[in-house]
Amino acid sequence: MGPAGPERPLTGAPLRVAIIGCGFIGGAHSRALRALHRAGVSDAPVVAVCDVDRERADAFARSHGAMATTDAVGWPERWEPVGAARR
Repeated sequence: MGPAGPERPLTGAPLRVAIIGCGFIGGAHSRALRALHRAGVSDAPVVAVCDVDRERADAFARSHGAMATTDAVGWPERWEPVGAARR
């Protein structure tokens, strides 16, 4: 069995991405995800973003067509995380 990729997904369910923190590192993750999408390696969309600064979260969400929130605490009940990157 080879590595996951466009022909061999990691899971049977489609991945959707939520980015918590819309600052410098969140932007780096966003750019990396877009590069993977352009290269045809991933089709996982950013569907939600979270930041303590509502205006920053809203602007970041608009650039992805995603929902924005300032409440990351409630997400574990609504989302099924498969991984997390933390600083």
